[in-house]
Amino acid sequence: MSGNYHIEFVTRKDGEYRLYVTDLQRKPIDISNATGTLVINSDETKPEILALSVNNHKEFFTAKGKSRPIGEGIMASVQAKIPKKDSILIDYQEKIGQVYKAEKIKIFKEFVCEKGHLFSFNPKELTCPIDGTMLKEMQIEKKVYE
Repeated sequence: MSGNYHIEFVTRKDGEYRLYVTDLQRKPIDISNATGTLVINSDETKPEILALSVNNHKEFFTAKGKSRPIGEGIMASVQAKIPKKDSILIDYQEKIGQVYKAEKIKIFKEFVCEKGHLFSFNPKELTCPIDGTMLKEMQIEKKVYE
């Protein structure tokens, strides 16, 4: 957690890093114009400084660094600025590719109206049951524990 945000940091052995940012109720927030930096420190003498970019579907930040072996310990520092929102400053101590028992990433369909009401079910019609505005379908990657 960082301020008013719930943050999930995912590491992969191929050097890809993902940073999922939602509000405290785990609803997506608009990160389309956000910018940021990810600094990776390990046993190396020089830190790896990476620019965070927003993925094509505007669902998470991503950065591509060098490949690292599974289990290598790193320290990661994130600084991000989301326009008209609070900044994100957070540090992580992680192991590359660390997967907790039965943790998987799955793709879910969710529906959101222009006022931000979020539904994980498919309404009978593509209108918001709360205010009647049109719903937009989104595909969201989420960690699940089975």
